[in-house]
Amino acid sequence: MLIISLVNSLSVRLMQVCFFLILSVCFFPESLTAEPLPLITMDEEKNSTSLIRLKTDDGSVLLKYAKKLQVQSQIIAKDYFYISQGLREDKARVEIEESIKDTDNILSILINSIKNPEMQNLLQYLRDIHMESKGVLKENYSKENASLVIDYSETLYEGTQSIIEYLMKDTKNMSSLYDDVMQQKLILQRISKFYIAYQAGFNDETIFRKLEESVRNFEKGLKSINSHEFANDEQEFASVRLARYWSISKKFYEGMEKGELTLIVFVSTDHMMSYLDNILKLEVKY
Repeated sequence: MLIISLVNSLSVRLMQVCFFLILSVCFFPESLTAEPLPLITMDEEKNSTSLIRLKTDDGSVLLKYAKKLQVQSQIIAKDYFYISQGLREDKARVEIEESIKDTDNILSILINSIKNPEMQNLLQYLRDIHMESKGVLKENYSKENASLVIDYSETLYEGTQSIIEYLMKDTKNMSSLYDDVMQQKLILQRISKFYIAYQAGFNDETIFRKLEESVRNFEKGLKSINSHEFANDEQEFASVRLARYWSISKKFYEGMEKGELTLIVFVSTDHMMSYLDNILKLEVKY
């Protein structure tokens, strides 16, 4: 029995290594080494998008921006930890800079467009939190700063959820394909954030519980996406590929305590995000 157990264990490990090598050939850059922090140097006055020039009272449009803001709050924290651990640093630096700029722009849109006093107060607070987080992101990595990054991320996540709930009061209760896809993108980034934070030393029960909860929510979200009538065969195929890829990748997320697959988790998350983006791009109604 012991020999059989060892053989099975080695077989599983060999499969993981093979999968990692395939991902490495397809997706990894030529170098996985990274220089230490500080994280980023960016021109605060230069915007990467034109969102800042948009002012609208359209609740459905504002809702889309709010959901994107929620996703960005998770990406920033996730990339912070990947950079601090010297993993996928080049990709993470580009992604974090773009997410910071998008967050700046979307907060400006929401502040200029939502007139409700309570929501205005919340948005001003979220902007202050975001400004504080940008200061921390420029400093050298420390356990204290990393703890602040997690707190800022969760504050933006929860605060934006309140904004979303406010905007949803004037919209139809039935969720669209866009809503379900954006929710899946959010969950994926939360999973990746909690995984890498755990490996960076934040291995308390709260982090572990939130990751497990996020994995369960992603499973449910796949069913929600498949409940929609797809616009075309290509879109349906992208959804099928997403589900199949998830069936493999979730085993990596569930193995958080082993801490051996941080690069695979990053690439798997990125790959599934591209499937979700393809579903939206193929939606003729969007």
